[in-house]
Amino acid sequence: MRRIAALLLLLVMPARVGAVELDDARWGMLSAAARDGFALVEISDRARYGRADYWAIADADGGDCEDKALRARAVLIGQGWPAASLRIAMAWTESRDYHAVLTIDVERHGAPATYVIDNRFPWVV
Repeated sequence: MRRIAALLLLLVMPARVGAVELDDARWGMLSAAARDGFALVEISDRARYGRADYWAIADADGGDCEDKALRARAVLIGQGWPAASLRIAMAWTESRDYHAVLTIDVERHGAPATYVIDNRFPWVV
């Protein structure tokens, strides 16, 4: 029953704006962006900017989760990814921390898919 419902949902969903065909080259870009964010030093906005929350693109000195998501987004846009396919999402982690990740909308083998770059991991989810 779930497969039928999912198939019906796919049939009635409008085409996603900005989704690109995921090929080996684009997968490599996503994987590199994930490894880059994971390798950066984690530093809180309080320690870096003196305030509880400040959104800025992470640099070589590191950043917190939204800073690293913004960095991955900027890197991918610089590599030709459409901005419409890249979104920042807020979620709760397993340890109940509020956390930002980058979502990437793609077409994979003709079907829509969404992947996530989460700076807590060196791989694409």
